[in-house]
Amino acid sequence: MKIKYKLVSYDVWGNDEDGYEVNDAHFTGDIIELETGMTDEGIIDKLKEEGWVKETVKNDEIRIDGEEEYSLYFVYEPMEYPMFELRNEAV
Repeated sequence: MKIKYKLVSYDVWGNDEDGYEVNDAHFTGDIIELETGMTDEGIIDKLKEEGWVKETVKNDEIRIDGEEEYSLYFVYEPMEYPMFELRNEAV
C-alpha cells in the first residue's frame, strides 16, 4: 500500500551556535508517494532519487521523526537543522 504525502517546505531561522527553529511552513504543491512500512534509509533514498535530498548527504545524517500515518519530519542531525516535512495527504 502507498501513502501520498504533501511536501512542506520550511522557513528556518537561527544558526549553529544558538540553534534553529521553524518560522513558517509552506506547502510546495509537490506530492511524494511512499510505500507503507519503508525504512528510514529507504525513504531517504527515495527522496534522493526525486531530488529532495542531495546525493552527497549521508543517510545517517538525517533523522526522521513522526508517524507515517500523519507526518514525517526530517532533521539534518549534524546541525539539528529542520529540513522539511511530509504530511499525509489524507489527514
